[in-house]
Amino acid sequence: HLCLSCLCLLPIFFIFKFLYTIYLHLRNENMEGKVVIVTGVSSGIGEQLSYEYAKKGARLVIVTRREERLQQVAKTARGLGSPDVVPICADASNVNDCKRFVDETINHFGRCKSLSIAI
Repeated sequence: HLCLSCLCLLPIFFIFKFLYTIYLHLRNENMEGKVVIVTGVSSGIGEQLSYEYAKKGARLVIVTRREERLQQVAKTARGLGSPDVVPICADASNVNDCKRFVDETINHFGRCKSLSIAI
């Protein structure tokens, strides 16, 4: 029964390991001035990724469906050090919305370094 208990903890371990890997990547990579799209920023992982990229000086395109939260996260990201934040109200599960926010990113910045999807 001990093995069964260990198996129950396995998914938690993999989630933790995945999040820790993202954290290490963010901590070590120079993101200053780089353009990053982050989806799902109204809460949870997407919101925290936005803040971590902002602290690193990345230029952000933040995407979520909730307009009020979008503006709050944009304000916080600017306060944490992002030199340019473009908030876009869109649904990352909708193909047309995805095309729109990628097009808006390219039109605004001319490029994109990274895409972080947190749905």
